[in-house]
Amino acid sequence: MSTHPDERRRRWWVWPVVVGTGAPILAFTIGLDVAHSLMIGLGVAVVVAGSRVIGLGDQAVWPRLPFGRRDGARRDVSSLSWSLYGQQHELTGSGRRRLRRVCLDTLELGDIRLDTPEGVRAAEDLLGRPVTEFLLDEDRPAPDLRGVHRTLTALTKVPLRKAHR
Repeated sequence: MSTHPDERRRRWWVWPVVVGTGAPILAFTIGLDVAHSLMIGLGVAVVVAGSRVIGLGDQAVWPRLPFGRRDGARRDVSSLSWSLYGQQHELTGSGRRRLRRVCLDTLELGDIRLDTPEGVRAAEDLLGRPVTEFLLDEDRPAPDLRGVHRTLTALTKVPLRKAHR
């Protein structure tokens, strides 16, 4: 049962009346005299009425994320994984480009150049032949999920000499 905002505004006085009568009764039952109980009730009723009039405590509207997405870690991880892997558990175009860029940048920082035979051999020793072929020719098949994990783990072993210059 939803109420219209105008109907809620017409009933703004309900809570101040409830609190304004309940607070003095409670104060009187715990041992305060009548005058102090009435002052407490009047003060609480004024605070509640004032908060209702100025709209304090109304429903806050949270900003919406773009593209109808909802905030949340699980949804963010899910959208990130779907941007990298498709339904057939193979890298999407964006995932392929990201993997190649990470590999090439890391190899470059480790002074492993794929335009020399020594660099290609070093990359094959580190990453394996299929991944090195993928790095040399982007039309080659990309590694599967386990291959991506092995590749990223292997990249952590690259000594980053250029980064310290």
